[in-house]
Amino acid sequence: MVALYGSPRKWQRQMTLRWIERLVKSYSDQQWVIFEGQVDLEFIDTGFKVHEFQNYKIVLLHCKAESRKHRLMQERNQPELDNPSMAKWTEYLYRQALVKQVPILDTSDLTVERAVTWFRQQFIDQ
Repeated sequence: MVALYGSPRKWQRQMTLRWIERLVKSYSDQQWVIFEGQVDLEFIDTGFKVHEFQNYKIVLLHCKAESRKHRLMQERNQPELDNPSMAKWTEYLYRQALVKQVPILDTSDLTVERAVTWFRQQFIDQ
């Protein structure tokens, strides 16, 4: 990442722009496409603006630190991801969503079914 792009942040920006380019070119005729990832929200906005695509929504899926720890350690068997860098990153995305007034779905106590219901109510069944 550093050798090719100069920093992990620049790599993430470039990869986000590439994914959004693919989405716009390949799925613009679809009513709904979900692009999921832990991505800087500014990069998402930039990617769509570059392609003059305005029909998109950003939602931050968030959970409390205790839930994240449990999921990473118990459910996903990835304890190495429960670290200060991850905590800092999730806090950054959370603050960014607040500033940008992006909807935040706290999944700490939600089942997948309840999260899907929330999405449907917010975006599909309006």
